[in-house]
Amino acid sequence: MGMLNRIHHIGRLWHEFTLTNVWAVFVGLVSVALMVLSVTGIYLWFKIHTERVIGSILLALSLGYGLTLIVLIRTA
Repeated sequence: MGMLNRIHHIGRLWHEFTLTNVWAVFVGLVSVALMVLSVTGIYLWFKIHTERVIGSILLALSLGYGLTLIVLIRTA
């Protein structure tokens, strides 16, 4: 958990060490890209009516899996 926290911790906006700034920019770009991918995926999911049942089941399963992992990591 400590290592994961340090990888994603920026602390302040800009650092003196260049590689830390490059890392922060890449983390920000990947975060924005994942949010755009999620929003467009949900939009397309609502446009295709026949896939909603399967999508709802997969969404619920993945949510349960992710929450279970978060709880297990926090309690370890």
